[in-house]
Amino acid sequence: MSTVIAVAMQKGGVGKTSTVVNLADALRRLGFRILVIDLDPQANACRILGTTAPTAAAPTVTDLILNRDTALREATNPTKIPDVSLVYSNIKLASIDHRLRNPEQYPQPLQQLQRKLDGDNGFDYILLDCPPSLSLLTMNGLAASNYLIVPMESGSQFSFDGVEDLLDIVRLVQSVQPQLALLGVLITKHDKRQNVCKAVFSTIVNKFGDDVFKTTITSSTAARKAEFSGTSVLQFDRNSTASRDYVELAREMLGRLGVAPRAATATSDDAA
Repeated sequence: MSTVIAVAMQKGGVGKTSTVVNLADALRRLGFRILVIDLDPQANACRILGTTAPTAAAPTVTDLILNRDTALREATNPTKIPDVSLVYSNIKLASIDHRLRNPEQYPQPLQQLQRKLDGDNGFDYILLDCPPSLSLLTMNGLAASNYLIVPMESGSQFSFDGVEDLLDIVRLVQSVQPQLALLGVLITKHDKRQNVCKAVFSTIVNKFGDDVFKTTITSSTAARKAEFSGTSVLQFDRNSTASRDYVELAREMLGRLGVAPRAATATSDDAA
C-alpha cells in the first residue's frame, strides 16, 4: 500500500509545488518509488516534471476523478526524473467542482480520488499537489491522503492567511478519511538573516509546536533557477543549500513515519 501525502495550503506562492517536486526527487534518491499527482489546474508540477505538455496528456487526473473506468495505471506517466511518475493536470480541472456537485452522478463526491488510490499500485509514496483553494478538488485530495504537509512562507506576514480555514476543512474531511493526519508544517523561503523571517518563524513554532518540521527550506536562487529550467533543484545543483534542505526534509519526514531510508542519497542524477 502506498502512503499518500497531500501538500496543501489555501494561500498561493508558499512553495507548494516546489515542495512536491523536490521532495519527490529527494525520496527517490533515498530508494523509494514516487508518484506525483498534480491537482492544480495551473499544472505547474507537470511543467517541471512532465515530458509532454499538459494539454497533450491523456488520460489526466480529471479523468481519474470523474470517470469510473479510468484506472490509475492508465493515467500514470514517466517524468524527467527516474523512479518518479506523474498524473497530469490540465485546465479542465478548474470546472471539476461544478461537476462533482451533481449528487445523482457523484453521490460521494469527496471519495472519487480515494477509490482510485486504494490498493497496491507499485508506489511507495504518492504526493498530491493540491490547488491553492478550499474546493471540492482540494477536499478530494485530502480525503485520498493519509497525511498532510502544510507549507508556510517565513518571509511573509500573511503566512497565516487561510491556515485555520484549511484545518477546519481537514476536520471535515476526517469524517470520511479518519486516517488523515497532519504530518507537519513546513517553513519555506526562509532566510534566517531577515528579521521578518525570524519573527514569522517564531510565531509559527509558537502556534504549531512539534508539528513544525525542524528542517526549513532556505530561500534559494538555485531553486528559482531550477524551476525556470524545468527541473528539480536536486538535478539542477545537488550541492546547493536548497538541495540539502529537501534531502533533510525527506529524512525527517521518513523519521516521523518510522521508516528507514532504503538507500544513501544518490550522488548521480540518474541513480535511484
